Amino acid sequence: MVSIYTIEQNTQWDSIVRGFSNYDVYYLSGYVKAFQIHGDGDPQLLYYEADGLKAIYVYMKRKTAIEGYYDSVTPYGYGGVLFDGD
Repeated sequence: MVSIYTIEQNTQWDSIVRGFSNYDVYYLSGYVKAFQIHGDGDPQLLYYEADGLKAIYVYMKRKTAIEGYYDSVTPYGYGGVLFDGD
């Protein structure tokens, strides 16, 4: 199962992140909200869970110069995908 959460779902977002034993502040919604305010894009949390494995990935969704297309970057300080389980 793959789910994507927006910054408006910050309560669910933070609950998912805190469910990982080795999470860091860079994964929490409050950290990436600052980058949204700065104009760096729209924060999103990608959450994967299946067969005893969980993963999260935080990124900033940004508009491109081409109408209807987007790219994504990680927020400053962010360490990439976080896994938990087998």
